[in-house]
Amino acid sequence: MLYYSSAGHEPGYIYRDQTGEFEEMTERGIVLGVNKHTRYKQSEIKIELQDMIIVFTDGVTELRDQQNEFIKTKDLLNMIKEHKQLHPQDIVQILYEELVKLQNPNKRDDLTILIVKRVK
Repeated sequence: MLYYSSAGHEPGYIYRDQTGEFEEMTERGIVLGVNKHTRYKQSEIKIELQDMIIVFTDGVTELRDQQNEFIKTKDLLNMIKEHKQLHPQDIVQILYEELVKLQNPNKRDDLTILIVKRVK
């Protein structure tokens, strides 16, 4: 079981191995630290064998390509799906290298990507 909240982060995704589809993690909250009295809702999601949890920073989703266009989240998720059989660390490395190639060198930001796969 995955328990999660969000404090102004980009939405995370769950890749469902059985269906080959991605589910967006829908919990939303305001940015952490804005109000000390803020309470964040927690949700839970069942994670099956070979499912993957995918989270990344806005530097990934707001990446601009050589034509100064934002990369599409759908394209990011398709890249992950293409390599789903690999170890998560290898998927992150492939995705990172592809994003660096696509990235407009004048519009750089952090590229933080985390992928966790349930194997037991």
